[in-house]
Amino acid sequence: LLTKDLSLEERSKILKKLIKIHRNLKFFDTAIGFARKLVRNFPHHRFSTEARIQIGELLYAKGDYPQAIQELVPLRRLVDKDNWSSIQFCIAESYQSLGDYGSAKREFLKMIYNPKGSINWIASAYYKLADCFEAEGNYLKAIQELETIQNKFGSTSDWGTQAGQRI
Repeated sequence: LLTKDLSLEERSKILKKLIKIHRNLKFFDTAIGFARKLVRNFPHHRFSTEARIQIGELLYAKGDYPQAIQELVPLRRLVDKDNWSSIQFCIAESYQSLGDYGSAKREFLKMIYNPKGSINWIASAYYKLADCFEAEGNYLKAIQELETIQNKFGSTSDWGTQAGQRI
């Protein structure tokens, strides 16, 4: 189907659409398969890096956190701005989902002290830091992180209001 009378560009676009459709249907394994096929068949195509990011995100979505981390870590050096933040956040959340709160906090702190992309990523990182501290039973530190959100983003901002409700 993908080789008969189609240009390379058309085939890559079809694979990209198949990834999106299968992702939306939560058919993660087939979406990962299509993404891997896109990367394998078109390694230098503009969709290739995006497909590699999607593989990591799909692995996270299906609960394969160690594999998600393994796929995403090397990609950080290939992207910047919101793509870097998205990858970094997914890595940190993967550690958090594994219960490795020390590694999760380290990865969230990278987002705070090396910000790339929109400010929302920084606020999200503080919020998730609070989640990690709470999960460890360190409620005082969790509250401090939530107060930091209120101080940095304003107590009446959406982030500040959410943090205030948690405190």
